Amino acid sequence: MKRPEEIPYVWDLIFRASPPEVLKIACEVCKLFNDLATPLLYRSAILRRSGTTGENWDVLPIDFEEEDPVKARDVESSLFNRLCGSEKLRARTRELIVVKEEGDWGPRWINDYSIFDSLLAGLVEGMPNLSNVYFEGDWPVSNEVVIALGKHGKSPRLHLLNREYGREPRRRTCFMPAPYRKRKTIVRPIVRTLDIRVTHLDHYPETHVGHDTILRELFHAYPNLEDLRIWAIPYQRTGITGSDGMPVLSNFLNFVSPENTSDVPGSMLSLNGYVLWHDVSFWREQFPWHKLRSLSLGPYECPRFLESVGSCVQNLTSFTITQFCKRTAMTHAGLDAFLSSFSTLERLTAKGYVPSVQAVAHHPHLKHLCLHAIEYPDRERPTLSLAEIELLDQSCPNVISLDIDINSNMDGTWPDPIIDSLATRFHNLNQFFIHVELGIRRMELEWQLRFQLGRQLNQRTKQDLRAQFDNYSDDSDDSMCEMDAADTQDYDECRDAWNASVLTRSKAQDFGERFFGRRHESLALKKMTLRTGETLRQFSGQLPDYALDEDHHQRVFEICAPSDKSVEVVVKEL
Repeated sequence: MKRPEEIPYVWDLIFRASPPEVLKIACEVCKLFNDLATPLLYRSAILRRSGTTGENWDVLPIDFEEEDPVKARDVESSLFNRLCGSEKLRARTRELIVVKEEGDWGPRWINDYSIFDSLLAGLVEGMPNLSNVYFEGDWPVSNEVVIALGKHGKSPRLHLLNREYGREPRRRTCFMPAPYRKRKTIVRPIVRTLDIRVTHLDHYPETHVGHDTILRELFHAYPNLEDLRIWAIPYQRTGITGSDGMPVLSNFLNFVSPENTSDVPGSMLSLNGYVLWHDVSFWREQFPWHKLRSLSLGPYECPRFLESVGSCVQNLTSFTITQFCKRTAMTHAGLDAFLSSFSTLERLTAKGYVPSVQAVAHHPHLKHLCLHAIEYPDRERPTLSLAEIELLDQSCPNVISLDIDINSNMDGTWPDPIIDSLATRFHNLNQFFIHVELGIRRMELEWQLRFQLGRQLNQRTKQDLRAQFDNYSDDSDDSMCEMDAADTQDYDECRDAWNASVLTRSKAQDFGERFFGRRHESLALKKMTLRTGETLRQFSGQLPDYALDEDHHQRVFEICAPSDKSVEVVVKEL
């Protein structure tokens, strides 16, 4: 085996794919590892407050061992101090991320943050290659920091994540617009990303700030926004929002750095639970649709939004709708019409509500396609037919990533014609994901049969006891025994069918051998993924039994094509 210094390019590739904790350890192994890992470790500097007393500003909890709390509070060893004291480290930093932890406002926060503002502004000025600055949480952004960013030679982009509209700490500088406070809105052209929570109109009835007013204020305050995420989740008691009726909003920090989104360029808009009221005219007439490249909806539904803006979209290249769909509705009323109104998509993700293949076929430039329907016990989950697969292949020949659903046959076997059609089409694929149904419908039937069987047995037991009490006879009813046997047989068959529908290693092996056996070996696809289970669900109150069983039986298998036709496919459970 070669020594590390003989193959530095290999270790560079490994370190680029490694998390910060691995890089931190690698820096202590040898000089070569330190030279390779240090630039990557300091490329993104995450400043996080360690506690609520303002004693320390710190990055990467791995810097300090939990067994040594004294060292963990040592300001001299904090990342903030190291960056301030090393021009070389500051030159390596490309992204600066400032995180306000939950409950981070202690009694000393006013003085602490005022001091930190000046230090942070100086730190920004001393980072010559800084390109992005992220403030995560309702962190007050001071004029000192804004001025430092404005004077910076690289013109860093400012991203505000997990903000709350109308809420700003009581200090001299308020960065978020709040029209009902009757304060002049400060224009901040430097802001490129805004991730903001807004409440429904009835949450603060005394203020009654409409969404149209909020939107106008936001676009006035941040004229150069490229990524706007609006979360308007209703305050209600549901199975996923917690028992207190207050929503658990934990998915705010899902912004991906523009450096890593070359496949989705331009302006991005995300809406979650947004309800159109009097702001339809704003979205149709004033929103800059010509700049929008990426639109994301969900997981909470945005009623009437697609129906209202369908004819406005012009240059959209990425569209995602990931929503909790109702059990009574398999399709979205405006989804097909929306997709049919333009033809520029390169990436389409539809989970929960699934559009028709005819609507998808309007986008011949698609490269990434995901169509996933939710499985329920009282209906058959729709999947692609042979004709739809053929139409999709002909209409979207450039697809390189495909994620679709497949249902197994009633006897638990694979639908061979569907597998054969997929194997011989989509020649440009390099990523293939398949979601296999768990068999909830059959599972529900099993429970119904079990209940009926128990009820019938109970009734017959009572009849037998009554007959014994009246006639003192032990004679059995042969017809009843035959019915019991028939019921038991139906129950066993249903149970076996459900067990056969669960994804197993042997079934994954059979699928892979069938698929790669029919697929030409010269094509790019060498690996695929089969999975079961469902995360896109919403329940009020107690979870149903099938959801619990679904969690228990979810599995993921990765199938690799054989290097030689005489060798079997390689199956690995993830």
